[in-house]
Amino acid sequence: MFKLIVLLGLVSLCIAAPSGRVVNGTDARIEDYPWMASLHIWAGHNCGGSIISDRWILSAAHCDASTIEVGTDRWNAGKKIAVKRWIKHENYNPSTLENDIAVVELAEPIEFAYNMQPVKLPEPYYEVPGSYETRAYLTGFGFEQSGGNVQSRLKEAELFVVSNEECSQIHYSTVYQSMLCAGIREGGRGQCSGDSGGPLVVNGVQVGVVSWSVKPCAIGPYPGVYTKVSHFVPWIKAKTGMA
Repeated sequence: MFKLIVLLGLVSLCIAAPSGRVVNGTDARIEDYPWMASLHIWAGHNCGGSIISDRWILSAAHCDASTIEVGTDRWNAGKKIAVKRWIKHENYNPSTLENDIAVVELAEPIEFAYNMQPVKLPEPYYEVPGSYETRAYLTGFGFEQSGGNVQSRLKEAELFVVSNEECSQIHYSTVYQSMLCAGIREGGRGQCSGDSGGPLVVNGVQVGVVSWSVKPCAIGPYPGVYTKVSHFVPWIKAKTGMA
């Protein structure tokens, strides 16, 4: 079966205040997801990310940004900090999307507050139970549908983790062990363009980084595919110096 991989971060950028929502998401409060970051390029939202320390953001290798915005659930209304350095995984493969992960160093530290806090990282190589057993939450400012608009409000979507074996069968292609899948069986809810690099969390722990999906966005029965954070915790700590 033909599969169109969508590199979610490579999108047309909206400079004016945009509208819309994550595919069938609902309004989210930054107090509930204080680690959420918006990655900007040319003053427009490009990708998502998450705060992992006062100087570092976690995102996807296929993304890019010159400025990070944090501390807000409304697009273009938060604290903006310039990017000092972008470190993409040295084994990132743009053909297979393996190792689609990056850490972004900020030019100045984040002053933590109720709306700006680091997300918890999982234990190294922890495996999240799949087969639609585990509830996970995606947040982002991405398109509400294929060909749609970046959002003015942060959105959240409740999804379910799908085992790699089942996900590979659904996609008729290899979903590597360093990847994680999440969606709903009937489709209609999930990630879209502009959500790349954003966090997927389970019980407040970030288990995934938005990587790729089949287009049109959130079409059933294809789950979205994420970089599995637990497989990269040692790499993250080595690159950032985090304890």
